[in-house]
Amino acid sequence: MSTVDPEVRSGPLDAEGTPLADRRVPEPSSAGDDGPDTPRRASALWTVLGLLVVLALASVVNLLTDLVPAVTEGTGVGRIAKSVEFPVYAIALGFLGNAVLSLTGVRARMTAAFRTELFIKIGLVLLGATINFAVVVRAAGPAVLQAVALITIVFLFTWWFAGLLGIDDKLRALLATALSVCGVSAAVAAAGAVQAKKEHLAFTATLVIVFAVPSIFLLPWLAGVMGLSPAVTGAWIGGNIDTTAAVTAAG
Repeated sequence: MSTVDPEVRSGPLDAEGTPLADRRVPEPSSAGDDGPDTPRRASALWTVLGLLVVLALASVVNLLTDLVPAVTEGTGVGRIAKSVEFPVYAIALGFLGNAVLSLTGVRARMTAAFRTELFIKIGLVLLGATINFAVVVRAAGPAVLQAVALITIVFLFTWWFAGLLGIDDKLRALLATALSVCGVSAAVAAAGAVQAKKEHLAFTATLVIVFAVPSIFLLPWLAGVMGLSPAVTGAWIGGNIDTTAAVTAAG
C-alpha cells in the first residue's frame, strides 16, 4: 500500500498541523465601523437633536405668546388671545410635537433629551435667584412653619383615611407622601424607601396626574371667581397641585 505525504495531499501545513488552505482569513472591517463607540456617538447625537427640538418648541411658544395678541388686536378674538398665556401654547405644541416625533419613529431615540421635569426645576432655581434675598429672610419663618404644618396634616390625614378604606400600607405611604409633599417625585422616593410594588407607584402617579392637569385651568379660574389676591392664589395653587410642572403652568 502506497503512502502519500500529508503535505502533498493537503498542501502546506501550519505550526498546528492545519492545512493552510483551510484557514479562514478574517474579513476586513467595513470603513464605517468604528467599534463599540459607534452606538454611544449615535445616542449622543440623537440627544443633541432632542435638545434642539425642545429649544425650538420653547422659542415658538415665546414667539406665539407675543405675536398672537399683537396680530389679533382689535379683532373679535383679540381679547381672548390677550388672555391666553404661554402654558396653553406650550401644552398644545407639546402634544403636537409628541405626535409628529412618534409618527416619524424618532421620539424613542430622543427620549434622553426630554427631561422636562429637570428643565422646569432648573428654571425655578434660576427664577429664585432673581428674588431679593431680604424678602426671603423676612418670609422664611412663617413660610417654613406653614409648610411643616401643611405637610404634616395632609400626610397624617391621608394615611388615616386610606387606612379606613383598607388600602395596603405601602400604597398608603405613597399616596400620603405624594399628596403632602410634591406628587410623583415624592412618590418615587417613597417607593424606594418602603419597597413598594411597581403597580403601587404607577397607580399613585396616574392619580396625581389625573387631578393635576385639570387643576392647571380650574384653580386660576376659581381664584378669579373668588377674588383672591395673587399672593393667596399662589399659595393656594402651590399647596394643592402636586406636580412641579402643573404648579408652574397654573401659576
